[in-house]
Amino acid sequence: MPSVKCPHCQVAIRCRGDSPTRLAVCLRCSGRFSISGTLGGICIAAKLSGSDLVRNHRCQICDCTINRRQAVAKTCDNPVCKRAVIDEQMRRSRAEREATRRREAAELRRQLIELRDDKFQSLGREESETYELAILPANTFPLTNLPAERRSEFAEHLLTIVQEAYVDARDAASADDTSTAITVPEAGERAVLGNACATCRGHCCQGGGEDHAFLEAATVRAYRARHPHKEAEEICSDYLSHVANVTYEGSCVYHAESGCALPREMRSAICNSFFCKGLKEFRRQIQTDRPHQGFAVAMDDSDIVRLAIIDEQRTQPVE
Repeated sequence: MPSVKCPHCQVAIRCRGDSPTRLAVCLRCSGRFSISGTLGGICIAAKLSGSDLVRNHRCQICDCTINRRQAVAKTCDNPVCKRAVIDEQMRRSRAEREATRRREAAELRRQLIELRDDKFQSLGREESETYELAILPANTFPLTNLPAERRSEFAEHLLTIVQEAYVDARDAASADDTSTAITVPEAGERAVLGNACATCRGHCCQGGGEDHAFLEAATVRAYRARHPHKEAEEICSDYLSHVANVTYEGSCVYHAESGCALPREMRSAICNSFFCKGLKEFRRQIQTDRPHQGFAVAMDDSDIVRLAIIDEQRTQPVE
């Protein structure tokens, strides 16, 4: 009985009869192909038609022949190939999401530039292009009386870290305060960044709402180094005296309507150095020879909550 090898998986296929042409199906890989032969038993694989080619699938990783079941995932059963296909799908998905994000960000920026220009025109001002966009998050939490339970829980946390700071054997004067490494913006830049933050009204402060206010032992050691004569009880009293009675619901105990109620020298290093993504981008844009000024847009997801024209001297809210 004549035979021929499957051109896909190289398994020998037996050909029944001496018909000069017939369609063969490989039982191993389900590949279909045409064969031709003579009475002498010589079989030669012939070129497949278009309809037959559709039925022949190959693993997209190792290029081996796969059956119809495997063709659904376009890969063989080798775990390495399956993992490679999944990784490639994830990579493409991430790339598509990033491309979509970039397109949406570009469209949002275009719309906000138009909004900025319209607002300046309505105010009779023509220098809108010199005011860089500051696209920021927006604090939308309501103001409420600080619950006594939260005040008590914070007092317990404060006592714990103050005791930890005093138990530490290191001298307070040589405390390792990470805030000393902070790169402080120059005065004009610092002023306009502060006015941008005022338009947001403290979205980042929500992270301190678990009754810790971002304070830790290192913060207390730094404060103690500046006030070496103070005892632990005095430091606790100092920090508790600045806890606001009315704060934003669910936010830091120092997050009052006017901003952070804690003096800057008493804040943690992260509170003194943190810049949200929008503020970092705005800071890069204003670090030029042009005046430090901008058009701040505070947003809650896709909704505009507050608008303001900001510079080094003031914040001008815009309806």
